[in-house]
Amino acid sequence: MFFRALRLILPVFIVFFLFSCSGFKRVMKSTDVEYKFKKAEEYYKAEKYGLVIPLMEDLIPSFRGTAKSEWVYYYYAMSHYYLGDFMTASVYLKNFVKTFPKSDLAEECAFLGAYCTYLQSPKYSLDQTETRNAINDFQLFLNRYPESSKRDTVNTLMIKCSEKLELKSFEISKLYFRTEKYKSAVVSFENTLKDFPNTRFEEEILLMMLKANYQLAMHSIEEKQKERLESTIKAYQRYIDKYSQSENTRDAEAIYKTTVQQLEKISKS
Repeated sequence: MFFRALRLILPVFIVFFLFSCSGFKRVMKSTDVEYKFKKAEEYYKAEKYGLVIPLMEDLIPSFRGTAKSEWVYYYYAMSHYYLGDFMTASVYLKNFVKTFPKSDLAEECAFLGAYCTYLQSPKYSLDQTETRNAINDFQLFLNRYPESSKRDTVNTLMIKCSEKLELKSFEISKLYFRTEKYKSAVVSFENTLKDFPNTRFEEEILLMMLKANYQLAMHSIEEKQKERLESTIKAYQRYIDKYSQSENTRDAEAIYKTTVQQLEKISKS
């Protein structure tokens, strides 16, 4: 039954496909730019974005400097966006804003240009260049359109970008710690706190800084051990000042007591 129906329907689809292709070829070959523009608009509204792009590529130079120029460029950029080619879409959406800064479509294009950059941001463990670029693009958008209805959305997306960078920084610091590069770990944790002063990882960072300082002191040559033990005491105080009620206090106290004992031994020797 299914194959019988398929034999009846398939020729209809083939004819429709061939007609569509031949119809598009006629449009492409036409020298009437107004006709091509009208058909491109129809394809765009019908969500046939793959047909819009080659038509608009032909029409961009023909309509340059005319009233329809911005629409040609807009349909072209947006077709890339809807097809999921965010890298290309980002370029053309941003160029639209530069070319038509006073257009009623400029705000939408500025937002989507930044959003395309955001969509190219990879998971936190990979290179975060695009994440930083997205933050910069969103900030430029807010500077240009401070009263935009997209403001809350943009702020939310910027927070997500920042959280990804924060996690990246934190994981790099932990990697230094796990591979026993304690000096690098201390510096890296400090940089994370500096770059993300409201980090959700603050307690864990301060505790790991205490542990890293202690391990660095224990693995130091005699001439540097006293100074690094004293740095461990400071790291303990820094942690306990903020998290004295934490369930991790016992670990911090144990390191502190051992550190004090080591300092006493050094002072007696």
